Amino acid sequence: MPDRPLRVAVVGRSIYGLHAVGGLERALYELVRHHLSDGWEVTLITRPADGEAASPDAWNVLASRSNFTLRTVPYRTFPFAGRRGTTVADRSTAYPLFGYRAGQDAARLVAQGRIDLVHSAGASGFGYAYAHQGAGGPRAPLVLNPHGLEEFGDAHGEFAGHPLKGLAYAPLRRVVRATAAAADAVIATDAGLRPVVVRHLGVDPARVHVIPNGLDLVEGAGRVDVTEGRALRQAQGIDPRDTVLLSVGRLEANKGFLDLVQVLATLRESSWRWVLIGDGPERQEIEDALGRAALRDRVTLAGRVDDRRIAECQFRRRVAVAARGCRDALPRVGAEKARRLSPLVSTEELARHPEWRVFDCRHDLGKPDWGAQEYANAHLPGRQFAPVYLAVGCQRQ
Repeated sequence: MPDRPLRVAVVGRSIYGLHAVGGLERALYELVRHHLSDGWEVTLITRPADGEAASPDAWNVLASRSNFTLRTVPYRTFPFAGRRGTTVADRSTAYPLFGYRAGQDAARLVAQGRIDLVHSAGASGFGYAYAHQGAGGPRAPLVLNPHGLEEFGDAHGEFAGHPLKGLAYAPLRRVVRATAAAADAVIATDAGLRPVVVRHLGVDPARVHVIPNGLDLVEGAGRVDVTEGRALRQAQGIDPRDTVLLSVGRLEANKGFLDLVQVLATLRESSWRWVLIGDGPERQEIEDALGRAALRDRVTLAGRVDDRRIAECQFRRRVAVAARGCRDALPRVGAEKARRLSPLVSTEELARHPEWRVFDCRHDLGKPDWGAQEYANAHLPGRQFAPVYLAVGCQRQ
C-alpha cells in the first residue's frame, strides 16, 4: 500500500444530511463520517440536494472536512415521481440510469489515478461495475453493499401477493445483479442475511462478507435527556415496573413487525409494553393484528418521532430479540435508531445476563421465549457472535 491515506469513492443515490433521512441514507452517512475520522480521503458521488441540505448541521460535519469531496450527478426521473405509488417505477427506471452515470464518474476518477477503492450503495455504482468488468477497465476494487434488497421481495423472492410489483422490479434486479457480478466483495449486514444475499444476487459465497451496520454510541448517548425520558414514559402511561420493548422503523412488510405481534401474543403472563415508533403502509395491518390478538392495551403506536425523542426512550431491562428468518429484522432497525447497543451480542455476554429474555421470530424452535443462557446453549454452541439483536436497551433512570 502507498504511504498515504486510502482514497475511496462512495457512490449512493441519497445520504443523510444532504437528503431526507432513511435507513440507507443514515448508514451511508455514518460510513462516510467514520472513514473521514480514520483519515481516509472520501469522494462522495450522489445526486444534488433538493434546494438546501435537509439537515444542515449533520451535513456540515462532512462538508467541513478537508479530506471530503462532493461530486453530484443529476437524477432525472419522470414527472410526479415521489408521489404515492410511483416508488417502484422510479427505482426501476431513473435509479439504474443514475447508477450508470454516477458509476461512470467513479470510473473516470479511478482512471485518473485519484481513487483506490469504490464503494457502491446498491445499484448506484452500476456504471463502475460495467467498466470494471471489461477488458482494460479500471482496476480499483469494487465493494457492493446491496442494503435492503426490497426489489427481490422476501427471503424466498416472493412479494406478499403482489406479483405485479415483482414484475415491475425486474429491471432493477437485473442491474443490481450485474453490479454484484462485477464486485470484488459484497457486504451482508448480518449473518442471517448472508444466504439471502448469495441467493438473490447469484454471487460466489466466498465474496460475501458479513459487516453489520455500525452504531455510534457516543453520538447516540449525547441525545439522551433523562428528564424528558421520564416524561415520555408517563405520557404513554407505562408502569415503571414494565419491561418495555422499543422498535423503530418504517411499517412495511419486510420489517417483520407482524411476526413480532404473533410472538408477543404468547407472552400474556409477563408484564411488558411494546412501543413501536414509525409509520408506513402496514400500519393498519398491524393495528388489525393487535386487535385480533387482544394486545391493543399493551402496545403504543407512536407514529413518526424525531431522533432525540427516540434516544430519550430509556429502559432498565435489556430484552434480546432474535429475528433470524425475518429478511429485514425489525430488532436491528430498532437498535440502530436507538444507537445504544451493539447489534451483535456474544454468547458470553448472554451468559453474563441471565435476566435477559430472547424472543425469536422463527416458528421452528419449539417456543418463542427463551432465557438468555438457555437460548445460547441450545442454538449458538461454540459461536463467538450470535445473531441476536437488542431491540430494547439503555438504563431506566
